[in-house]
Amino acid sequence: MWSRITKSLKRDFGCNIATQNFRFGNAGFDAVGYSSGDSIVEKPYGDYEQFWFGRKQFHFEVLLRKRKFIEVGIHLEGKRSDNVSMYRFFEKNRKIIKESLGECAEIALWGKNWRRVYEHLPRTDLTDEQVENVAGRMAKYIEVLQPMVESWESKHSTL
Repeated sequence: MWSRITKSLKRDFGCNIATQNFRFGNAGFDAVGYSSGDSIVEKPYGDYEQFWFGRKQFHFEVLLRKRKFIEVGIHLEGKRSDNVSMYRFFEKNRKIIKESLGECAEIALWGKNWRRVYEHLPRTDLTDEQVENVAGRMAKYIEVLQPMVESWESKHSTL
């Protein structure tokens, strides 16, 4: 199921994809490159799937945080100066982001140098409907935030 959604996102948005032991928990949805027989050890911080366009350091991510929550959003994990600048750009566009993604979208500091725009969804046994919901939210984040990233990069890029 997830591999079908991942392929769809890659086709529709033309992004690159990286997987870190990603699998939808008890529902058994396999990630790209993994089969049901693979032994997957869940990392302490959770499993994730990343989607990026030009700059991998600014990537969209679905993170499964053990039994706590599912996070969808964009992570800014590049040079501190780029992260801060992109973060400020998102802050200037807070109203558009909230109107487009909803009040659940948070624009936040994350650790010492990283930033993110994200939301947490409840972590439950993932049904087909829940998987579609997560994929739909990720697609919405890409639709809303990727044009902002491209606008920022056209003026500030230090690739």
